[in-house]
Amino acid sequence: MKRMRTATATMLVAGLMGSGLFLGSATGSWAADRATDPYASLDTLAQAITIIESRYVDDVAPDDLVTAAIRGMTADLDPHTRWLTPEETRRLMSSTEGSYEGVGLETSIVPEGVRIERVFAGGPSERAGLLAGDIMVSADGISLVNMPDPAVTELLHGPRGEPVDIGILREGTEDVQVIQVIRDRIVTDPVEAAALGDVAYVRLMHFQKGSGEAVTEALMGLRAEGATAGVILDLRDNPGGVLDEAVIIADLFLDDGPIVSTRGRTESEEVHSATPGGIPADVPVVVLINGMSASASEIVAGALQDTGRATLVGVDSYGKGSVQVLFETRDGGALKLTTSLYYTPSGTPVAAEVGRLADIPVRMDDSLSALQALRQAVQEQSDATERARLLELVDALDPDDLPREFVPWDIAPADRLDQDRQLSAALAHLRASEAP
Repeated sequence: MKRMRTATATMLVAGLMGSGLFLGSATGSWAADRATDPYASLDTLAQAITIIESRYVDDVAPDDLVTAAIRGMTADLDPHTRWLTPEETRRLMSSTEGSYEGVGLETSIVPEGVRIERVFAGGPSERAGLLAGDIMVSADGISLVNMPDPAVTELLHGPRGEPVDIGILREGTEDVQVIQVIRDRIVTDPVEAAALGDVAYVRLMHFQKGSGEAVTEALMGLRAEGATAGVILDLRDNPGGVLDEAVIIADLFLDDGPIVSTRGRTESEEVHSATPGGIPADVPVVVLINGMSASASEIVAGALQDTGRATLVGVDSYGKGSVQVLFETRDGGALKLTTSLYYTPSGTPVAAEVGRLADIPVRMDDSLSALQALRQAVQEQSDATERARLLELVDALDPDDLPREFVPWDIAPADRLDQDRQLSAALAHLRASEAP
């Protein structure tokens, strides 16, 4: 993630509040200027802020109104552009360093609340008794149901030593159980490595600073122990992170040519290229992806798929192929702004709306959704005319949201092969490539 310091936002706020003093005094000349001044509409915004500040039923601080205005403005741009408070900015920067103060959980949003995917070993949540699979429904009495992920993170993070009461639903029970967790300093290890026979398996959880070195060390260590027949790089449930780390990891498998390029409206094209060395080119590679593999995960997957260096196994990725630059302001906040897009070595977008498409589609659960089952039944119709008519009707339906697939991360890779259909498929693909 790029960072840039600017006083623009501070100047904007000052300009807004100052312009509010002159509302109502526009002249014909001023009106004419509005036709050519792209920022003339800021007077309208200043007027709205002034009216709300003076006439709203409750007192609202001017700073809060300006923050709300910026949040609304960024929300209209794209899903990845957002305004960060000083505290949110601090947490974001801490997460890229691989440490933060919180409860030590890996989570995902589900309709019932927040599902615990992984409990960090030795962390505060493990000490308190939280388990993978628990559904968190509240934190300090605040409901987590339908709460966006950033807001959940804000509730769970906090100063070391401070408690947070987490309400959970556990499988086999109907009542909410409240468990107190004492926040602590969390140092995350982004890599899990194991030998699956003569195949090296490495899972990367986040692209934080040092991830490239950690993946390199893990792979070289496994190869030194005899896992030389192939590599499985698991990027499932990896939301991305630092671009430079993605380049380092892709470079492990590529010896020359571009890895990824960025192109924006105002910035010149930036190309990151591969260098010789790393995993030998004749070692087969599989990259595991799913619907939560995003951003830097898609950069690595896209580079290796685009060059034919790796086979993608799993389900299609999230679909985030854009660059966000962090513009910091004097108050410690920041504007995380989309400024350009990522492109693969061949020049195609890293992640279009549908994300990276798996070369070998494998779902964790092979059961069909209602719409998939209906489509399959229609396709089995013997009358071609009737089949075509029914398929048109099926295509007009809103597609079912496929259920989120959960990987049993709390089980060691070698022990979960019978439950992890995607990992088993990746291993089978590599075994097949070994055959003469």
